[in-house]
Amino acid sequence: MIIYDGFDDAIIGIVYRCGMSPVTLYDQDKCIEILMEQGLGSLEAMEHFSYNVAGGYVGPDTPCFAVLEPSEVLDSFPERAK
Repeated sequence: MIIYDGFDDAIIGIVYRCGMSPVTLYDQDKCIEILMEQGLGSLEAMEHFSYNVAGGYVGPDTPCFAVLEPSEVLDSFPERAK
């Protein structure tokens, strides 16, 4: 499993996938919070996370990122079945 340096406090579990190796699961908001603690502003931290962390594919063992408040994401899709 791949463990990203500096994001240990954001690890919330392991994801098991059928026919694939398990991968590390991170809390997306905690990752962004860690970046802000390192001196990035909120917008900079979100952009850095989106492009360099979550957006960086490092092979089949690339970690996953969870959104723990899914209503924030789901509310942006009004056409979804309820």
